Amino acid sequence: MSIGELATEQLRHYERLWPRTEELVRAHATNTGVSRLIIEGSGILPERIAALKIPNIAAVWLTASDSVLKDRIYSASRYYERTAVEMAMVDKFLGRSERYNQFILNAARRLGAALIDTSAAPSTSELIKQCLQVIG
Repeated sequence: MSIGELATEQLRHYERLWPRTEELVRAHATNTGVSRLIIEGSGILPERIAALKIPNIAAVWLTASDSVLKDRIYSASRYYERTAVEMAMVDKFLGRSERYNQFILNAARRLGAALIDTSAAPSTSELIKQCLQVIG
């Protein structure tokens, strides 16, 4: 598949997952007797959260520059130890990841959604602190 086809399939997959995710979010958001629900996942799209219009929901998207994504993906996959065929697969995954990252950045900016750039590789505790500050 081309990078464009891979990106399209990724979005279709997230569309198929959304009804169950939305059900969980709505059920939890309206139940005042439970503590916070934290959902993590690349399939949570800014447009979907904005459309919920539930007052006690906060969201933040973690992003990184394309160069950071490339470095992380190459490192995690041990790219330079791979065969040419495997490298091509990693490169397609990287291309899809970069396209999706831009999609999320554009959507979040258009909607005024909270973004945190993780390119500087903050510590986990610092990243948690930043997230909590952003969502209040």
